[in-house]
Amino acid sequence: MRRLYYFLFGWYRLAFPAERRAMILDFFLQNDIGMLFCECREEGTLGILRSDLGRLPPELGCRVVSEHGLPSLLLRLLRRPGLITGGIVGLVLFVLFSMTVWRIEVRGNERISTVEIEEGLFEAGLSVGDLTSRVDTAAVCTRFLAKNPSIAWIGIYLRGTTVSVEVREAEMVPDTDVGDGGLYNLVSSCDAVIETIRADAGRAVVARGTTVRQGDLLISGVYNTAMGLVGIAARGEVRGRVIRTFTVTQPFLVTEKVYSEGSTQEFSLNFFGKEIKLFKSAGKNGEEYDIIKRKEQLMLPGGLRLPITTVREVALPYESLEVRLDEEQAVRAAYRRMEGELTAHLADAEILREAYSGEFTDEGYVLTCEVECVIDIAAKLPYETESTGG
Repeated sequence: MRRLYYFLFGWYRLAFPAERRAMILDFFLQNDIGMLFCECREEGTLGILRSDLGRLPPELGCRVVSEHGLPSLLLRLLRRPGLITGGIVGLVLFVLFSMTVWRIEVRGNERISTVEIEEGLFEAGLSVGDLTSRVDTAAVCTRFLAKNPSIAWIGIYLRGTTVSVEVREAEMVPDTDVGDGGLYNLVSSCDAVIETIRADAGRAVVARGTTVRQGDLLISGVYNTAMGLVGIAARGEVRGRVIRTFTVTQPFLVTEKVYSEGSTQEFSLNFFGKEIKLFKSAGKNGEEYDIIKRKEQLMLPGGLRLPITTVREVALPYESLEVRLDEEQAVRAAYRRMEGELTAHLADAEILREAYSGEFTDEGYVLTCEVECVIDIAAKLPYETESTGG
């Protein structure tokens, strides 16, 4: 509390000859003058209030070393108008930034990427850099849902400078507009052994463990009632255990990219949703080139993200040259290609077993993979029916 008092009213640091310490202390005591501190080494120092400086007689030999406290701080600021201006600008920016959306957090999405949702929010009227006072969450939700049928529900909540977005994706419903009147059965798309069957509409005609052939009926949309045959669009999921064989051929002679010098660079700044191009090197020539684009959001030392994004785009020119692979390189390339094939064709499959085999030919390396997996085997087959009355 004492230090706060001295800070508010201002104080001086004084220096005095060490041999006069007793005289000075006696004078302060007799005249009821307070001290913040008093130290005495080769030369003594003490701290007193600004108001008490004029009460010290010259014979004490005290001299002012430095000035401290709020009054001296304000005087220094008044002598530097640039600091005052900077402080005012900083205060205005602080108030402005505290009223601005700095970050958008998306939760609840699985199939739809966060980037797609952020783009949809931007089209609906919400983006980083918007003033929080002007964000109409109800209107944004309405416009977003109208343009994004894959989202069943969305909630937008303002928490300071952060917007929390919670979404619930719509369930994938099979298309019922197939065939005349939208009537169809579900049949097997390949030979398989039934693992699971779920009939959402229609009646299942096979059970778990049944072996089916391609084209066999799985879920029927036809009912035989007292009024005759009644048809609906069969819906459901049937997963069966199948064996798939994939083959890739990796030639020894391939075309590779050889990059050359002279890349083209572009640098821009995305500030509150506005892109400003800051730098661009010489234009691209007639060569082939790859584009590498990198976006980075600026951050303060404490990890606070700023609503400013730097965008750097680099164009790397290259030439296409024919290169001959050795056997080891061909095998590695074949396995990479096979991995891509399996990912593309069996993305939703449950893999039970994989068996690889390969052989070299005059042209390259042939890799075969036999996969036992569980997949959705149901396929739609339109039909026609007529009801008969009795």
